[in-house]
Amino acid sequence: MQVVGLAALTILAKTDNGQSDVLLWSGVLILACLVGIPILLRLRSRANARIDEKRSSFSLEELRELHRAGQLTDEEYRRLRHAALGLGEPSAGSKSQVTPAAGNDDKNHGGRGPEGPSVRPDRERK
Repeated sequence: MQVVGLAALTILAKTDNGQSDVLLWSGVLILACLVGIPILLRLRSRANARIDEKRSSFSLEELRELHRAGQLTDEEYRRLRHAALGLGEPSAGSKSQVTPAAGNDDKNHGGRGPEGPSVRPDRERK
């Protein structure tokens, strides 16, 4: 089937009524589209993946600051820290204790953080 199409294109291209250049450049344009579009789509998806990676990434220092400020519970901090380090979900038996920074725990402030009441009202106090 392709040979017949190629033969027909060759026969039409050999006519001397001025259509040979049009057929040649039409073929070049179609070929460029067939090759170029997949390349552009692949480059675009790679660029979008990099942008998404930058948007979703966070540093351990940012996590520590959120935890110190009381915006993350111990469990949230532990889960996000494991995700940031690429360790996956922490197992139930391996609960590591996260100690708050000196002077920033509920015991020293009577249930209040240094900046006032707890930032997260749904957080259980011990």
